[in-house]
Amino acid sequence: MLPEKESLDLLRLFRDFALARSPLGRECVQFYYQNMAEISSLLYSHPALKRAVTGFVKELLPYLTRAVQEEKRTQGTKIF
Repeated sequence: MLPEKESLDLLRLFRDFALARSPLGRECVQFYYQNMAEISSLLYSHPALKRAVTGFVKELLPYLTRAVQEEKRTQGTKIF
């Protein structure tokens, strides 16, 4: 499991190197930023939901790592 800072860095890399490359990915990012105040408030107000979402994201991290590595490999750059 990655430390929290590295997890956040990985999520940002996934946003920048995977999601940003497709129209659907860009729509997902745009939706998040347009609604992040409401999303944050919802998670803050519902601790069980926050734990569930956090657990789900943690389960995704290995897959996101591979996706980012693949995107960066095609560009000839390296992560971590």
